[in-house]
Amino acid sequence: MGLDNSTLFVANIVILLVSVAAYMGVWLRSPADRHWLSWITANFALAAGLVLYLTAPDLPPHLAVWPDALLIAGFSLRLAAARQFGGRTIQSMMVWAPAPAFIVLALLSSDRAANYSAANVVLTGQACLVAYEFWRDRQDGLLSRIGLIGAYLVMAISFGARALQGIAAADQISSYIPYDTLLEVHLIVALFHLATGTLLVLSLASERAADDLRRAAMMDPLTGLSNRRAFDAYLRSKLEADSSQFALVLFDIDHFKRVNDRHGHAAGDVVLKSIGDLLLHGISNGNFVARIGGEEFAVVLSDVDAAQAFEATERIRKFIATAVVTHDEVAIQVTASAGICHSTEGHDYDGLLEAADHQLYRAKRRGRNRTYQRGHETIVHHSANSGSAETSWVSMQPR
Repeated sequence: MGLDNSTLFVANIVILLVSVAAYMGVWLRSPADRHWLSWITANFALAAGLVLYLTAPDLPPHLAVWPDALLIAGFSLRLAAARQFGGRTIQSMMVWAPAPAFIVLALLSSDRAANYSAANVVLTGQACLVAYEFWRDRQDGLLSRIGLIGAYLVMAISFGARALQGIAAADQISSYIPYDTLLEVHLIVALFHLATGTLLVLSLASERAADDLRRAAMMDPLTGLSNRRAFDAYLRSKLEADSSQFALVLFDIDHFKRVNDRHGHAAGDVVLKSIGDLLLHGISNGNFVARIGGEEFAVVLSDVDAAQAFEATERIRKFIATAVVTHDEVAIQVTASAGICHSTEGHDYDGLLEAADHQLYRAKRRGRNRTYQRGHETIVHHSANSGSAETSWVSMQPR
């Protein structure tokens, strides 16, 4: 192709060292993110291997294994970095075993072509595994991830072609790295891989950080539920796009101030977390739950008529009334009042919220621990022993 292999080697080494500097800058700002350190170490190992290829093309057999071993070590570390980036654990054998195993096997063999093929088979597999690690988290929808997967697959194809060369043209392999047209193509592919890979890793990290910030802005930090901002966006979008029937339910914990006064704010936080967890797991898929105020929660029940909405709300209210939250070995019981507005009542966003809040106010005014909906009302029968006929108990430990 007329290109200088030495120049291509140097270009790849320079890009590796530039990427080390870029990753180092990010790692120094967030040292807890261990994947940056793995990428830095990986690129140092790869650069060292390329330096040996460039400066010592005619190494004797007992030394010729080291450049290939450094490349294998570099891709082992890249695999570790990809797993760390995805929040998965890594095994020490995954990082440290491939390169020593290759060295031992290569030293036992005097066949240059076999060693050449073996190294490239290992590198092909490692590049595919790195691509797979990024592919596993594709559900996040981040565009940089797709490009990164492609960059590693292209690199795997190039390694695979070199492995086939060692098998199909074994008699032409006279040194541990054949200087031919295929090497030239491989170095160009590697140049593309390193340049795009570095940019895409940084871009993917940036995209994920931005995505995390967006999620955090829509999440209540205490309960882990959606917050008021997320609730507003969800309800407005549902009113605009969803033609099916649904109901808005507002829950308010009764006499919550007494919990804080008697047991402390830490206990109050535990109660809020437990009620949030109960609501989250007490509704079926396709519904929505959020904490929209101090002790106020909102639930949107999808695909329900008015009667079904009331039944579902009553079931949740009774569950809250019979649940026991334990904090510092003290059992705490709370109740909740609920107000419902069904979408068939014809309200817009403000009207729907106001109607549900009005029904919640009626439930509070009429004695609490009950549900109100237009045309429906909880009837609470009191008993001399417990103050209510609902006397069953379930254990609910805080998260």
